[in-house]
Amino acid sequence: LSNKACEFIESACKLNPDKPFFLYYALTAPHNPIVPNQEFQGKGNAGAYGDFMFELDYHVGKIINKLKELEIDKNTIVIFSSDNGPIDITKNPERWIRGDRNIYGHISNAPFSGWKGSLLEGGHRVPFFIRWPGHVNPGEKCSTTIVFNDVLPTLAEMLDIELDNSTAEDGKSFFKAITGEERPQSFHEAI
Repeated sequence: LSNKACEFIESACKLNPDKPFFLYYALTAPHNPIVPNQEFQGKGNAGAYGDFMFELDYHVGKIINKLKELEIDKNTIVIFSSDNGPIDITKNPERWIRGDRNIYGHISNAPFSGWKGSLLEGGHRVPFFIRWPGHVNPGEKCSTTIVFNDVLPTLAEMLDIELDNSTAEDGKSFFKAITGEERPQSFHEAI
């Protein structure tokens, strides 16, 4: 999939060098089944799950490197996130990733309570990274709480596109949080 993503980026740049492109690249890692490819086995320090995360990092890095190779990395926004928290290992902790949690002490949602599908924070809080050179400083952190419904209105504001009332009606732009102009706890009344 990462090879195809890189091919798409290269093709988009060659066919329409002055036109922006959009790539939605949905990795299956680190979702079950936890099956890192052979070249990544033993690379991480948290068993099979750690190896799978190492593989995920490799593929994201390959795309970033393609953007650099094509010299468009400084004019490209990269967003990395996940859809939900980790699986509930309390039902059978010995079988979760062949017991790696007990061996390596890796707890995906720590320090939060709750698992995928629950209403608790550990079921929904996920990583959300934005790479936007010249606009977001590397390593900068922001604690404004967002939901994924907020991404479309944020991108629309970034690109100065007006959305109608029926498009992304539950979303709120967090563009001001990205730029550091405004960093409330949330742009929503409640999440």
